[in-house]
Order: sequence, then C-alpha cells, then structure tokens
Amino acid sequence: MMFPLNHGVMAAGGGGGADPLPITSGLFIHYNSREEDYPNEADITTWTDRSGNGRDAVSGSSIGSFGNPQMMTSGINGRKSVRFLRGSSSSDRRFFKIPNHLTALDSSGGEMFLVLQGDHDPGASFSKSGAFTFGDTGANTVHWPYTDGRLFQNWGTSSRELVGDSDDFGNTLINPHIINCRSFPSDFSCQVHQSGGLLIDYSDAVNTPSFSADSFLGLSYLPSVYGFDGLMGEFIVYNRDLTPEERSDVLDYLHQSWGLT
Repeated sequence: MMFPLNHGVMAAGGGGGADPLPITSGLFIHYNSREEDYPNEADITTWTDRSGNGRDAVSGSSIGSFGNPQMMTSGINGRKSVRFLRGSSSSDRRFFKIPNHLTALDSSGGEMFLVLQGDHDPGASFSKSGAFTFGDTGANTVHWPYTDGRLFQNWGTSSRELVGDSDDFGNTLINPHIINCRSFPSDFSCQVHQSGGLLIDYSDAVNTPSFSADSFLGLSYLPSVYGFDGLMGEFIVYNRDLTPEERSDVLDYLHQSWGLT
C-alpha cells in the first residue's frame, strides 16, 4: 500500500527547512528536527514543540545523570535528525522525556506519527531495544524491535501490544520508517510504513486510552536499562482521530519530507 504523493507538499531539502504540516486542527505536539538550529553533533537539551502549545521535550540530563541526544545535520536520508544512544554509562544514555502532557489524552484518546531509523534490527541486545514509552503499562517494557524481531508498541495503552515481527519483512527497520498509531476507546491501531509500502497494519478492538505521565523518546522504561540506538526526525500528536483523508495527507507530507518515496 502506497499513499499517493499528490497533495502539493514539497519535499524538504537535504540540510533542513520544513514544509508546513498539512493538518493542524487538533495538533497537540509537534517535534521536527529539521526546524532545530543546532550544529552537527551538538547536544540538544530541549526538543521544541512546534505546535504552539509549549509541550517541549527535555533531555535526560535535566532529570538525572543522563546524556543529551545530539543533532546530526545529515541524518535520515540526509535530513537533520536527532541521534539517540544507549551507551554503557549513564551519561551515554541519551533520550528525551515528554513531561506530563500525554495524560491529558486519557479521556479523548489521540493519534501519533513518528519518523525513526534504528541502528539494529533485530535489537543488538535487550538494552538497545527500547525506542519509546507512551502508555501506562507499568513494567511491561516496549521493544522496537526486541532481539528476536518482535515489535511491541504502547501508544496510549494499559498493556503493551505485540504489533508485528520484523523478521516477517526482512528486518528492514534499520531503514527510515513511519509509525502511525491511534488509541481511542475500543479502538487501537498501529501501522508501519517504509519506502515501497505498508509493512504492518495491526488493530485491536479492546482498548481504553491510558497514557503515561513518564513518556519518553529513546527510552523504554525508567529506570530500566532499555534505550535506543538510532535516529528520530519528527513526532506529531493529535488529540483527535484523523479522518482517512487527513491521515493520508499527513503521511504524504512525511513521505515527502523525509525522502520516503
């Protein structure tokens, strides 16, 4: 399944610059590394929320003896991207925390898009398999992917969801891909897109939106050792369920902006 790239969104250039997000109604959070003005390999202490809502992400150094993600000016397909790392020392565990914002979606639910590229598929070790934490899942760690290729997601869920297995499509998550997940009452879904088509299309009709007060990008569950080696480019959250046409517009924008044609 490919989404037609015909909505008038121009692709971003290799070094930076960002085109307008086509859907802004209900926009809750928008992080976009192409809009960050950091030199190559500079530490990033704050990933600015471009939605206008002030929901910035803060680096691990702001909450303990952890490290800061870094800017890579030639990252995902040559675009400016954020480098995450799960090193052996705490200062080399580089991640962002999203302060207590996502819990505001507990009653309404929400939809997200995330552009990322991992260094390992399957996970090089369990400690390097934790790309994010979004749901109120307790100690149920999310892996993307685990050492056996299994993909666990917890976007707004009270229990992690096994959404697929990267072994089934050739362990290609070392390539850039887009995650699109929805969490609404009795309606959870997760799709994974790459250049060339749709890799995963998972859904679960048993769901109650439940978001974590401790949400992270590049870390699966604090204070566990599960981190992430790889790049992220853009994270978009809406506080409502997009229509199929709106979702297609956002996916088209991300495909074009990140060179996933």
